[in-house]
Amino acid sequence: MLMDSIASRLHSITGAPEDQIKVFIFFTLNYPLGHLYIRIPNELPALRHIFSIFISLYALLELKLYSGIAHELFSISGVWVLLRWKHKYMPWAVFFFAMVHLMYNHLYRIWFHLSVENFDITFSQMVLVMKITTLAWNIHDGRQPDEFLDQQQKESRVVQFPSLLEYLGYCFYFPGFLVGPSCDFHTYRALCSGTLYTPREGKAVPAVTVLEGRKRSAYYHMAIGAVNIVIWLTCNSRVNYFQVMQEGWEKQAFVKRVFLVQLMGIVQRTKYYGAWKLSEGAAILTGLGFNGYTRDGKTLWNRATNVNILNVEFAPNIKLLLDNWNVNTNVWLRHCVYKRVTPRGKKPGFRSSMLTFLVSALWHGSESGYYLTFIQGGFVQTVARMMRSCVRPFLLPPVVEIRRATTDTEPSTRAATPAPEDGVSPVPGTPISGVPGSSGGKVFVPPPPPPTLIKRIYDILGMICTSMELNYCAAPFILLTAKNSLLGWGKMGWYGTWMSFVPLLFFWLGGRPFLLGKLKQRAEKEKRRLERIEHLPGVVVVPPSPVITKADEVEEFVDQGWTATKLD
Repeated sequence: MLMDSIASRLHSITGAPEDQIKVFIFFTLNYPLGHLYIRIPNELPALRHIFSIFISLYALLELKLYSGIAHELFSISGVWVLLRWKHKYMPWAVFFFAMVHLMYNHLYRIWFHLSVENFDITFSQMVLVMKITTLAWNIHDGRQPDEFLDQQQKESRVVQFPSLLEYLGYCFYFPGFLVGPSCDFHTYRALCSGTLYTPREGKAVPAVTVLEGRKRSAYYHMAIGAVNIVIWLTCNSRVNYFQVMQEGWEKQAFVKRVFLVQLMGIVQRTKYYGAWKLSEGAAILTGLGFNGYTRDGKTLWNRATNVNILNVEFAPNIKLLLDNWNVNTNVWLRHCVYKRVTPRGKKPGFRSSMLTFLVSALWHGSESGYYLTFIQGGFVQTVARMMRSCVRPFLLPPVVEIRRATTDTEPSTRAATPAPEDGVSPVPGTPISGVPGSSGGKVFVPPPPPPTLIKRIYDILGMICTSMELNYCAAPFILLTAKNSLLGWGKMGWYGTWMSFVPLLFFWLGGRPFLLGKLKQRAEKEKRRLERIEHLPGVVVVPPSPVITKADEVEEFVDQGWTATKLD
């Protein structure tokens, strides 16, 4: 076939695996196909479904994944039957069925010794699992009363059961079929019907083709993806994790070894950056990327975002890193696992985190190295949460700000302004209930205080440590087997293990309650200071951030730079 000939020529030039070259060719072909897809009238959604089904099946044929077509149809048809089961365990039945089938194909790779260079059906099936399990929960939520759902679940629930063609079009949506991005069914339905594009200035949007910025954003993503692919093709053979396994590598200076591991991680990530950015751009061309407007009226095209490269490479903590890496997978894990394994009315904790990491490892594959990555990642995330709740508040400015009335006519207050409802820190620039003059243009909520020097140092150290842990945790993901992974970590000096377990032992052996106690004393001191000044005439006390006690809640309320500790 023509595709084989092109892939063979490029393989002889670059040395890259032919399967992966074919995949990148399809990523490129999705751009002209996206121009065709978006021109199908909104009145013909069925034609859009058929278009996606045909293109995706053709891609599997060109990749010679003939048995893969059967596997995809088996999962799709099995879930289609289960979706009609009106029972509270329906989503879990779908989840179990889809995951077991995926794990079988992951094990098949091991049984037949397929290398990571071989593109098999599991790559596409992983995306399919996200889609069909999300749809199961969306349909389940559509059968629940509002009081049982959070805001996200209300917005994405599916009340009208999809038709078979609509369901197949969703499963085979071509820009994200091979490696993502995935989306929920509500978004896909809105895309096909044309209702995804919200009106602006009271005027309805006749078609996405008239919205500015679509092609510019799509080809910008394409350019970023192409640059990353070029970096990977030129550097991967010279800088990769397999070099750690070479005899004598561990004899180099420790600092040099750690530095080389950072380079290995960066180069390895460029392959993922390239694939995701290319597929994101194609999704934007079809209109899926549209996400409303900015405050100044410009269109946003970030709905299909799967990775924010700069936020990953320069993340100051593991939470922000995970929020910006493989975004759609993290959203799926959060909404279909993390929140679902937590009893209603309870806060997710360590158990929810570890179960989520376990599911993530099973979803990624059956290689033993994957489990080392996610187990280590679970401990790293736990340490990061404790650092954020027990250490970071000490580096923040005072919890309140005092402002004197600017005129004699401005009323004074003799009591601290109550914190906003639901314990959410006030957003700068918004009026506060109970504060005189907080509406009508006068705002009493200060912006986040500027970070202190020690806070800047803390953030820089956090960025360095986060990057080092990321590149350490990623090694087993590439080395695959537990034996090679443990050997590789040993040659690295176990630096990532020491970085996570030393602080973890400190927190578990009494450091956490000790630091929280110090934070409480700090808050009590601040309370006494407020009591001394709140009776002064003409003084307005801007409220501190909400009061909370649980360590796993603190991190949610200190992002704006306000310390949060409860006083009994």
